[in-house]
Amino acid sequence: MQNRQYIPIIIILLVSLLVLFLINSCNKSEQKISKKFDMIKLNDIVLKESNNMLIGECKKIHIDKNDKLYYADKSQQQIIIFDRLGNIIKKIGRYGDGPEDLSNIVDFDVIDENIFIFHKGGLRVSTFKNSGELINTFTFDLENNILPYGSALVANKMSQIIITERTYKGNMDNFSLEKFITNTYLLGKYDIYGKPLGKIGNYSSRIINSKKFAPVFIKMPLFCIDSKDNIFLISSCKLPIVQKFDKDGFFIREIDLQSSLFKSVFDMADMEQSYLSSFFYYIKYIEKKHKIFALFGNREKEPDQTNKKSLSFFLIVWDEVTNSLSQPIELIQYASKAPKIDVDMNGVIYVLTDDTPENITITKYALACQEK
Repeated sequence: MQNRQYIPIIIILLVSLLVLFLINSCNKSEQKISKKFDMIKLNDIVLKESNNMLIGECKKIHIDKNDKLYYADKSQQQIIIFDRLGNIIKKIGRYGDGPEDLSNIVDFDVIDENIFIFHKGGLRVSTFKNSGELINTFTFDLENNILPYGSALVANKMSQIIITERTYKGNMDNFSLEKFITNTYLLGKYDIYGKPLGKIGNYSSRIINSKKFAPVFIKMPLFCIDSKDNIFLISSCKLPIVQKFDKDGFFIREIDLQSSLFKSVFDMADMEQSYLSSFFYYIKYIEKKHKIFALFGNREKEPDQTNKKSLSFFLIVWDEVTNSLSQPIELIQYASKAPKIDVDMNGVIYVLTDDTPENITITKYALACQEK
């Protein structure tokens, strides 16, 4: 009779062990390679200049839920908004150093009617209405002789701004790479007025193994978020690994985007091999489709061109429901620079491969599975 009192405890322990085993088995489940996809061309959108609005070299494109196209003009330092036919609706900002001015645009994001622009080389954030009205501008200030210095921005539904940042010691008057305290990045969260809301990551974190990183990021990280502020992170543009974290930075899972075409190079001392490796340029999670879209480019030698090296770019798609990875889809071969792409909420892909002023055309594609 005395031993029977332990039976419920033993049962609970056994059930707990079984659940842990099943979770571990799921996390270690082998990722499947899905069917091949074709990119079906839907139509072209020719961006049209007007007499008083010219279009320059592109930094980034973004498609909002109403099919408006946002174009970061690298030449004129402004965001130009187009309708679905390519007509200019509005331009946001102008080159300069005033509160409503933009300079050296790094990244931007659009949530509902608000545009969040990361500029001045990663030192300033300006928030505009898409009507052109400035909401606020703030510049990162020195705090304890530390200055955040970022490379990417994502905004959430609460108008909070999440940026990748490095810590820089001292002011920017005499900029020097030697003043960066570390080569690693982490994520900083701010409101639109610049109030710090916390950090994700820890500069003291170290590599766990050859593929998996603690939440501290190196070599130009890329990231996106879902509606619950879960973070999908490529901690290094040279690693085909996406890590998923919750909004507080706790690790959820790891997603392997490795394909036969992705050339990982870990030995940065070998500059020739490093130059011929692969780099990620874009990542986006489409919640409606439960898919990650990622763009990577291979640096490679062109056929019959002994010394000429260029880039070929591929899109890969990971399906969260089936835990499967598509075969790489070639977008462009032997290009001099990366195409600009974005994927809308329905999984339609927008690609800009040439931003020559006379012929700026964005092509829309849909994905279709190849038949056996």
